[in-house]
Amino acid sequence: MDKTDFRIVKIEILSDFIEGFEHILKECRQYYLMPHFKSTHYYTIDKSGLLFPSRSEIRVEYSGLLFKKMDLKSEYKITYKDYRFFTVEWSHEEIKRKLEALFLNRNKLTFDNPIQFMPFVLRYFF
Repeated sequence: MDKTDFRIVKIEILSDFIEGFEHILKECRQYYLMPHFKSTHYYTIDKSGLLFPSRSEIRVEYSGLLFKKMDLKSEYKITYKDYRFFTVEWSHEEIKRKLEALFLNRNKLTFDNPIQFMPFVLRYFF
């Protein structure tokens, strides 16, 4: 955390699994190893007071079931650059009008997961 303005500039996550790395779990089971994932994200690109990620690192290490020494399996480094910032012109009234028109016919509408729309509807109707 930045000590001057208290913004988060680094996030570090230690885990035994990261989605997308299922092949590592399969390999670990095969060789009786334990996976250790560490993902670190650095936020240093400032745009209008908001921090955006500048880089991320993911380390995958193995340890045995009976010993704690960890060996590096792989390391991924991602650098974010060339952000393209843009603005979208909109108004609450315009969105509210369009949603009201949409929900006038709500008996005809079906949603696979209607609960996912609830925060959006609550925010703009109440």
